[in-house]
Amino acid sequence: MKKIIPIISFAAIILVIVALGLTLKNQKNETPATDNQIIAETEEDDSGEVLGVQSDQPTIDPVALAKHLKNQGAGLYGAVWCSHCKEQKELFGNAKEFLPYHECDLEAANSEAKICEDAGITAYPTWIINQTKYIGAKTLVELAKLSNFSIEN
Repeated sequence: MKKIIPIISFAAIILVIVALGLTLKNQKNETPATDNQIIAETEEDDSGEVLGVQSDQPTIDPVALAKHLKNQGAGLYGAVWCSHCKEQKELFGNAKEFLPYHECDLEAANSEAKICEDAGITAYPTWIINQTKYIGAKTLVELAKLSNFSIEN
């Protein structure tokens, strides 16, 4: 009997470990939404065909927003090695060529390090909109609101 109790205890521990592992694996597959993600709902007709995507987020033309930011005298300050800067620019897609971007890496080919220094940039990416600094990547909606860009739903 004394030999059976350790074996049963060991088996119980193994079962608990396996159960915890499966629970954690299932939790990893569930990705909760963050504030920066758009949650979209779809509708289906009777055949199950998707009719379209609905979102409570406004539609913003990236080209118009990038041009608006530039016309407003806004600036995006970043560095070529900064992954968040790259993601910020990619959010604009093909419109990134219209962004008022300033390269702050002193060793970059298109460096504008003096402009960055004069602006007091200490973190990347940083937006300066209406003479106010905003550190970190922003969504198109956030940039539109910060720059008084007209948002249409």
